[in-house]
Amino acid sequence: WFRVALNIRPEFTDARFHLVGALHQTDNIQEALTHLEYILKIDPQNKEAIDIKAKIQGSDNAGSQDENGQPIIPAACQPKD
Repeated sequence: WFRVALNIRPEFTDARFHLVGALHQTDNIQEALTHLEYILKIDPQNKEAIDIKAKIQGSDNAGSQDENGQPIIPAACQPKD
């Protein structure tokens, strides 16, 4: 339904946010981020879009492992030398 609403009215931000949530829940991260970028193109200061984008990008690496099966730790969380 969200896609239908967006085909009729692409600037319908509420429908786009609901679609982002559904996409994120089904692990369609790239498509969710594309829709968030659309919102931010229209409204660069949209706090909700900024917050959701940060959350999705953070969870995109959650549970990731390197080639040795070790957890990948984001650079910001690694100890400083």
